[in-house]
Amino acid sequence: MRECSVKENEWIKFLSKQSVSFELIHITETGLSKGILDATNKVRHFLSSNNLHDFESQKFGAENKVFLPIKCLGKNSGIQSKMTLYRSSTRGDRRLWVAALNKMAMGDDLVALTVYKGKFLAINISRVSLNNHTSKEQQTAHQSDSIINGGKTMSDEINELYPLGFVNWSGSKKGGVRHPFKENSGRPAGEKIETPLTIKLENWVDGIVNGGVENPPRAILLIGGPGNGKTDAVEGCIEAFDNAINANGALTNRFAEQYTTQEGKLPPRKSIVVFSDLWKSNRGVQAEIHLVQDATEKDTERSSISPEQLFNDELSSLLSEEFSGIYICCINRGILANAYSLAHKEDNKVLIGLISELVKAASGGPKAPDCWPLEGKNIAIWPMDVESLVFPTPEKSETVMHQILKQALKDELWQPPCENSLMCPFCQNKLLLSEKDAQNNLVKLLLYYELCAGKRWTFRDLYSLVSYLLLGDQEELMVGKKIYSPCDWTAKQLEIIKKEGEELSFAKAPYLLMSKLYYHRLFSLWPKLNKGEHRKAKLQVLKKPRSMKLYKEYVSASSHFRALGSLAINDSSSIRKILSEGFSQHLDPALLSGDVIFFEGSVNNEKTNVTACVIDERFGLSVSDGLKLVSRRLPEVEKRILKGLTFADEFLMEHNHSPLISNQVRFLQASIRQFSSRLVKRSLGVRYGRCKNVDALIDYSEIHQDRRQIKNTEKQIRGLINEHGHFSIPLSTTFGQPVSHRDRDISLLVNEIKPRMLKQEVKVSKPMEHLPYIAIHKNRWLPVTFNLFKSLREVENGLNEASLPEEVFAMLDEVKSIVAGEIVRDGAFLDVSADIKIGSKVYEIDTDEELAFIGEK
Repeated sequence: MRECSVKENEWIKFLSKQSVSFELIHITETGLSKGILDATNKVRHFLSSNNLHDFESQKFGAENKVFLPIKCLGKNSGIQSKMTLYRSSTRGDRRLWVAALNKMAMGDDLVALTVYKGKFLAINISRVSLNNHTSKEQQTAHQSDSIINGGKTMSDEINELYPLGFVNWSGSKKGGVRHPFKENSGRPAGEKIETPLTIKLENWVDGIVNGGVENPPRAILLIGGPGNGKTDAVEGCIEAFDNAINANGALTNRFAEQYTTQEGKLPPRKSIVVFSDLWKSNRGVQAEIHLVQDATEKDTERSSISPEQLFNDELSSLLSEEFSGIYICCINRGILANAYSLAHKEDNKVLIGLISELVKAASGGPKAPDCWPLEGKNIAIWPMDVESLVFPTPEKSETVMHQILKQALKDELWQPPCENSLMCPFCQNKLLLSEKDAQNNLVKLLLYYELCAGKRWTFRDLYSLVSYLLLGDQEELMVGKKIYSPCDWTAKQLEIIKKEGEELSFAKAPYLLMSKLYYHRLFSLWPKLNKGEHRKAKLQVLKKPRSMKLYKEYVSASSHFRALGSLAINDSSSIRKILSEGFSQHLDPALLSGDVIFFEGSVNNEKTNVTACVIDERFGLSVSDGLKLVSRRLPEVEKRILKGLTFADEFLMEHNHSPLISNQVRFLQASIRQFSSRLVKRSLGVRYGRCKNVDALIDYSEIHQDRRQIKNTEKQIRGLINEHGHFSIPLSTTFGQPVSHRDRDISLLVNEIKPRMLKQEVKVSKPMEHLPYIAIHKNRWLPVTFNLFKSLREVENGLNEASLPEEVFAMLDEVKSIVAGEIVRDGAFLDVSADIKIGSKVYEIDTDEELAFIGEK
């Protein structure tokens, strides 16, 4: 082994002083490239003496590998990982490998393998500075714990291996807020996620530093509400500057120092960093960055000045070129609107024009001006709440959600599967979502929600969603008064199931296990069935049988209804609210019917497409028939419930009960069969990317690439806004005013309006617009929402136009009213002659010179 550096010797002295057992490993380039390290005599002795692993008793071959969880502190902060220990198949050479080694170390580094308070750790003493964590002179036991565990880098980022580690992904925990230049906040995935904005910022930095872009903007405005990733993007931008000027962290540290404040004190609203000693500026750009991390905040030193006034002053400074440095600002739409109002009050025409341009560019929609940069300005803006995180972009085919899932599902960050892995929903979630198709279908459903609801997922939403799907709230893992780890909670539920009986805990246990599967977390609403007809039927039918002949079947039926009545999730989190309301309303696969195909299967020994209709039919015959159809495609947790429901189905056969209650028996039996069918459709639907309205959603998401869909949409809207080949303009009423008598109705009939779908703009200078728009007249566009698109399809398939939803009629009436007001004032649109309709009679009129009636048609 080579000689130790000063930094490495400081670590060795510190670890020795703390009585920490450790051994050094010299990382070689060959070892890193091959993914293999030799377990030297010293390392083997260290492992055996600490009762961690005995190579001598280990059998040869890959099948006898041993995996140990390990925390790593290295060049890329702290991460959880696994260490593999094995002996080669032929000679039995002792080998080891840490899965995260390529991220935490480089060739020729020294890594200290340590055991501290029962935790196995690897610290890259070549890269991690001891002085960054604490002073050598004063080190308390608490500080020692912080250093050995990676300080905030380790304990704040991920306390445990996944799935328990997902507790910190929630928006209400550490994953919710990114504090500027604090490594362990708001980035639960452990790495910066690449987005179109981060790519733009890196290119912008390159253009300023290296001259790759002519006249790059000097001001960047990131517009959006909380949770959209503004702070992370800004920090990444400063890091890009640091790398581009080869500052080796000096620039980033200067910003970090300004955001490191004493307890009870706020960081500055605007941090100013001059770095002329690090970079010789060019092309008139001053080596000075002004960073406004949150434009909603006041300046603590000038508390009497409003945030909007401060923002307007900064814009004025940019316009007047008083400031020739770099300006970066995070602002929400509320402050932007307030700044616009303030500019009007002060009659500042220059600012009014600029902010008006900012608002137009940030609002999106058809014909929105470019925003990166604004035309003719040295300002670039990016509306972060417009851009989708679940839709691929021209810059990157992999969505943001795909990147988050990739981080969340890394093998080295998960605990090894538990001994109950087949029945453990947490282990099953990891297994199921490791399939690329399952990830794609989950992201597809998230995209469908954006299309249906017209809302955007934020970074905070997506991190919270991953936490909710793969772990949930820790309080849900409580049994009695004790909170268990996820896999231990599973073991506890299985213990309850083994005991059997009529207790409520036994009835609930299988359903609780099932409810933790990620797709049942997405769609978790089940009826309680404890009111009305169900309650009356249960009181009459679910009575304990006098003989033991049907006792098992009775318990299954009784347990099912008791479990449903007590499974409500008392969770008011924002992500739970999204899923239980709009998400389920629009997409729940349990409500699928008809010919939507789930998979190709075998029915009566013949291969056929298994559709929603087939699943409903088979479960309608019996739960047993339905289970035979889908059994191989379900996890054990769900099969356990459906097998129990086959007994419940048998108990509810009419011949087992008095004819006097046959209606109630059939009612409950139909309820159980419907529940079974819906359970299966949810399970298969999410994994196969099937949901309510799936066919319409597929067509809608691809409308810009499908000429047939474009023509159909144009044709349908043309038929809805025109009447008998004319566009009718009411002359005797205002918008929404009813006509008192039909014979007094007066309308101007002009040429038919021919709507045209606007071509989708794909430009790097502004976010991609996914909402389709259709041009009605000149600069009037109608947004083709999913609700409108679906309604048009229904009309095409035979639905009477009068049956369209009220909101669709209201939208069309509003557009027709606005367009009519423009047409009657547009001489270029009106022909030499037009028609006027009075009551039921139509008259031709001459509009060439003087208005004149020509005659009745």
